Amino acid sequence: MSILRMMAHVGVLALGALIAGCGSGGGSGPSASNLTCPSSSQCSQSEIQQYGTCIENACDSAYTTCFGSGYKNATFSGPCGTYYNCLASCSCNDNGCRTNCGIAPADCQLCIGNTITPCVQSSGCTEPTCAGTTGTGGSAGTNQLTCADLMACCAAIKDATQKSLCQMEYNLALPDGNVICDPFVRGYKEEGFCP
Repeated sequence: MSILRMMAHVGVLALGALIAGCGSGGGSGPSASNLTCPSSSQCSQSEIQQYGTCIENACDSAYTTCFGSGYKNATFSGPCGTYYNCLASCSCNDNGCRTNCGIAPADCQLCIGNTITPCVQSSGCTEPTCAGTTGTGGSAGTNQLTCADLMACCAAIKDATQKSLCQMEYNLALPDGNVICDPFVRGYKEEGFCP
């Protein structure tokens, strides 16, 4: 799913924790809760919230640059605005809606990669051990795809722009290991960019 690819290199928990504390937008329309669908994470809400607060304090301006000043209230603007507003309007289990949102535009992916990722990586915030990011040997289960799978996927992509973005994502994800590479590979496969 495309949202996983976008969240992976900024820290799945970082964006999820930031948005988890937001208002729901009320009624129909975009909702922050639609971006943080239940997962099989072993992390408690307290662990996620503590990490999210640290990232928010350190990187609020970076998130504002990519998602707009209303991102905490699920009102997105900036280079990622249209895409994230679309995702926020989809329910957690509505894969058709999420697929119709397409993939994040290149300027959004580049904003995240060039603005948010470096901030999160240099923030000094400690990701909860329950997240399982233990470097290149990280493991999140027996069906986990690897950074080697991501590298092979990037090599198979025909579109030059997507290939370049994939290689950038690979370079950003590699230091954090397979647990971060996995959702990138799955996203590219689901979008049909690689086998």
